[in-house]
Amino acid sequence: MDLNSTLWVTGRASGMVGLILLSASAAMGLALSMKVRSPRFPRWLTTELHRYATVLSLVVIGIHLGTLWLDSEAGISLLDLVIPFRTSWEPFAVGIGVIGLEVALAVWLTSRFQNRIGYPAWQMIHRSASVAWVLILLHGVLSGTDTGTTWGIVVYAVCAGMVVGLLVPRVVLGRSGGDAPVGTAHSS
Repeated sequence: MDLNSTLWVTGRASGMVGLILLSASAAMGLALSMKVRSPRFPRWLTTELHRYATVLSLVVIGIHLGTLWLDSEAGISLLDLVIPFRTSWEPFAVGIGVIGLEVALAVWLTSRFQNRIGYPAWQMIHRSASVAWVLILLHGVLSGTDTGTTWGIVVYAVCAGMVVGLLVPRVVLGRSGGDAPVGTAHSS
């Protein structure tokens, strides 16, 4: 296998793994926002797992971007990775992925400064994580070269089912689901 083939396979795999990790993080965040509890997993642990999954997903997505940028056959420039709709290949699909990642990075960065920006501002920004997740999922479905495969369909369906299955009750519950700051909620 030559370098470009290795980069292409790594890019595809890291895209899928990044989506799986981001979906797991989104599901954990939704569960935390609804104050879903288990005596086996105290809130501080689930909060840390949510944070860890988020960081890990961003690192793996960074690998996805880096490998596609390094792959000379992919034709992705550095500007394509930060400016939406600039690529010649699948500009819409790649563009919404760029926007989704930028929103996800903004959510993650503001979470690092939650104490400085205040809980209400953080919460408003953090809710846009759902938008980031939807855009990244659509990016994968629309531009992923494995979208038509059985395993690709299963990955997308499981990720979507996991997050939407928690997002719907969260939206229905609204504020009654609990919106306490992460660091101040009960730690069962």
